[in-house]
Amino acid sequence: MPIRILSDGVIDRIAAGEVVERPASVVKELVENSVDAGATRIDVHLEGGGIRRIRVTDNGCGIPLDELPLAFARHATSKVSRFEELEGVTTMGFRGEALASIAAVAQVRLASQPAAGEGGVAIVAPDAALSVRPAARAQGTEVEVADLFARVPARRKFLKQERTELHHATDGLTRLALGRPDLRLTLTHHKRRLLDLPPHRTVAERLRVVKGDRLGPLLEFREEMDGIGVAGVVALPGTELPRSAASLLYVNGRPVRDRLVGHAIHQAHETLVMRHRTPFVLLFLEVGAGEVDVNVHPAKAEVRFREPGRIHNIVAAVLRDCLTGWGREVEGEIVSSPPSDATVRVPPALGHGGGPPPVAGEHRRDYRPTLEAWRGNAVAAPAAPSAPAEEGAPADPLAPEAPGPFASLFERKLTPLGQLHRTYLLAEDREGLLLVDQHAAHERILYHRLKQQHERGRAEVQGLLFPETVELDAAEAVLLEDHLDAFRAAGLDIDPFGDRTFTVRATPALMKGVDLAGYLKRALVELARLEGEGSPPSAVADQLLFTMACRSAVRAGDYLPPQEIEALLADLRDAPLPFTCEHGRPTLIRISKGEIERRFKRQV
Repeated sequence: MPIRILSDGVIDRIAAGEVVERPASVVKELVENSVDAGATRIDVHLEGGGIRRIRVTDNGCGIPLDELPLAFARHATSKVSRFEELEGVTTMGFRGEALASIAAVAQVRLASQPAAGEGGVAIVAPDAALSVRPAARAQGTEVEVADLFARVPARRKFLKQERTELHHATDGLTRLALGRPDLRLTLTHHKRRLLDLPPHRTVAERLRVVKGDRLGPLLEFREEMDGIGVAGVVALPGTELPRSAASLLYVNGRPVRDRLVGHAIHQAHETLVMRHRTPFVLLFLEVGAGEVDVNVHPAKAEVRFREPGRIHNIVAAVLRDCLTGWGREVEGEIVSSPPSDATVRVPPALGHGGGPPPVAGEHRRDYRPTLEAWRGNAVAAPAAPSAPAEEGAPADPLAPEAPGPFASLFERKLTPLGQLHRTYLLAEDREGLLLVDQHAAHERILYHRLKQQHERGRAEVQGLLFPETVELDAAEAVLLEDHLDAFRAAGLDIDPFGDRTFTVRATPALMKGVDLAGYLKRALVELARLEGEGSPPSAVADQLLFTMACRSAVRAGDYLPPQEIEALLADLRDAPLPFTCEHGRPTLIRISKGEIERRFKRQV
């Protein structure tokens, strides 16, 4: 076939295929045009999921009558005029392709009225001439798109069912609404009002209206690091979120997707969110015009950073710092902040234990002896009120210097009530009922202490009276030999003793009574996974501590007397990020007094 120049009609439809994928694409382009026109109110109406009809009405600056033909010409725009301006473009659109591409695959009617001058109506359809006539209306623009892909059956057959296309359109408009809380936005489908969003003062207010209360407590943050502005809203770690509530990214006000930033968000939530679960962050990046290229995707859905590694590290650092400081006085606003007032006490009525005492011969795992092992005490003692430190006495190097950052969550005259099914700890405060997963909570506390020891290079170890030998399979033995230094740094005195046998002479003090063979096999499974993912050495070290904390923590079914329940709750208060264990499972759940009263029909 000889080389030929394509006709304008074919060129237009090829271009339309890059910009107009489905009704949601049309809604996105038209609403972005309205935003660029300075609109403060945008109304979207759909029929047939947007396949039959899309109408977008705004109160923006409008288009003069003599410019209406240009609005449908390809590469005609009021947003840039020179190549150099592309580096500093701040508008949502700038290519001048939206209306031309839409008109290539659907019938379009545009009515517009500028603040001064004459307005008009323009009508165009595929393979039809543009018709323009004068007409008066309220200031702003209304664009109506009918019968999308009616003249392109090959494209129309790839559209999904009406409700699927409606979902995509609604999701796209919601993304834009979250990025612009100052806009008045509505969405109707036939006669059903799906969105009715008044202007909001903050992103968090808009988020509450759009997503409801399922996101739980939210923290707004704003920080500038190395010339990059990072702001947004983050949900409490451990909050159960559907996939539809995945994190959203805006770069200089533009909603985009970026795998690198997504990885930074997940890295910041490491050990805070369960594997295969999605953390929620509404993230706004403000970067210099020369630091980002917005002209890399036909639908403007992606950007390219000049220094992607720097952006990744800044996002991860800011988010991690924000999550670590949750509950402290930070630059920002805790949208659902807990009240304060403090002490943990055991009621006299529970003097004989938080639940039925163990019977003779029943397995029992104590919490307090593990705590004492952290602090290097040879004898485990029951919890007792601590005496004032003697003047000049040496400080405990592992004891918290001050109440932890989440002390306010527990400073509510917290009253331990006991155990539920010997798995969950119950406590009350003036706000309601607190349920704590004893294993997950103890995991978090142990990991925090192990991490402290590891970073200081002074793990509390305990020699075994009789060295223990562990036999592994060939693959496990090779993997362990490759990581012997990491295991030793974590506190295990371990050496090869034959082809596939290893001898353990000492362990961290808190691992007393732990099945060492089980720990090593579990840890090696996780190390094999990390190697397959190409994880850095720091991830290997953390994984050894994760597994060590998990294997050493109290388990479901272990009886805890009231003094140890009190100690666990107090130490959870002082641990950083106490809301989840290192696997990302929640450690605690709060049931408010109001919810309890609603369930018992006590509220009028």
